[in-house]
Amino acid sequence: MTTPAINHDPPRTGRLTAAWLVLIGLTLAGGGLAGLPDSSFAHGAVLALAAIKGRCVALRFMGLAHAPAWLRRAVLGWLFGVVGFIAFTLV
Repeated sequence: MTTPAINHDPPRTGRLTAAWLVLIGLTLAGGGLAGLPDSSFAHGAVLALAAIKGRCVALRFMGLAHAPAWLRRAVLGWLFGVVGFIAFTLV
C-alpha cells in the first residue's frame, strides 16, 4: 500500500500577491461606495464585494481550494448565508 503524495512546495508568490492586490482593490472600491448616499445599490454593492473578498480569502489564504469538498461547501455556504441574511434584513 502506498501513501498519498504530499505537496511540500511553497505557494506561488505571484498568485498570492495577485490575490492580495485584488483584495486591496476591492477594499478601496468598498470604501468608495461607503461614501455614497444611502441607497440600496450601495448597500448591495458593498455586500457583494464583501462576499467576493470572503471567498478569495477562504480559497486562497485559508487553503480551502485544496480542502475536501464538504469543508469548502460548509465554509462558503456559511459565508454566503451570512451575507444573504444581512441583505435580507436590509430589504
